[in-house]
Amino acid sequence: MSEDSSAPTPQVFVVDSQASYLSMPKKKSTWARVVQKFLPPLLTLFALAVVVEGYLIYILYQRTEVRRVCLGMSDRMRGDPLGLKSNEIPSLQPQKRPFVHLMGVEKSNSNIVQWRSPAHDDRRRMEYRNSRLIINQEGYYYVYSKLVVDVSEATSPIVHTIMSKPSGYGSLVEFLKSKSNWGPKKSSDSSENRGTSSEDKWRSFLSGIFLLQDGDEIYVTLSNMDKLSLEANENCLGAIWIDT
Repeated sequence: MSEDSSAPTPQVFVVDSQASYLSMPKKKSTWARVVQKFLPPLLTLFALAVVVEGYLIYILYQRTEVRRVCLGMSDRMRGDPLGLKSNEIPSLQPQKRPFVHLMGVEKSNSNIVQWRSPAHDDRRRMEYRNSRLIINQEGYYYVYSKLVVDVSEATSPIVHTIMSKPSGYGSLVEFLKSKSNWGPKKSSDSSENRGTSSEDKWRSFLSGIFLLQDGDEIYVTLSNMDKLSLEANENCLGAIWIDT
């Protein structure tokens, strides 16, 4: 056997240099997928926010300019041609509320307390006539009254009342009422049991806020007029205008 017949046949491999190789796609990370999904909407919202902010700044600037021009014109009309006072805050003046305060009483035959004259008053919305307060403007008023009564010889309870005579109808209205606790049983005790002279005086104070109409009348009644103390500073009737 010859030497050529015993050698193995060599293997031949053919490589095509023009063939394209398919690469396996790389798997994207989770963060990259999230960014790719939400980045376009976020950019759109950001651009929209910038546009809206610019529009609002423009509107605010226009309103500020209009207000500054109006203030300047107002200052010039008030005698400030340079507009130096446009940024000053005006001082607030305290509001003086109309009121009437009656003091000093005189005994009368009726149960209506008679007042001598107004002790203090600023009667822009009310007036005093015939022991009555006359309301000249509708509104809310704080009404009050104080009476001091001698109960050392009282035989029945004494009643202190603030009355109103509305202008709209004829019937009277009882605003406030106070009744003393001195009655026949207590007055029959001896002077030692009744206590000192200061305890023999009953001090009644009534007050409240009421809506009054134009033409309404306010007055005070006392059931036992002969027991009323005549001290000038002890009895009073007043009204203070609060608001409309």
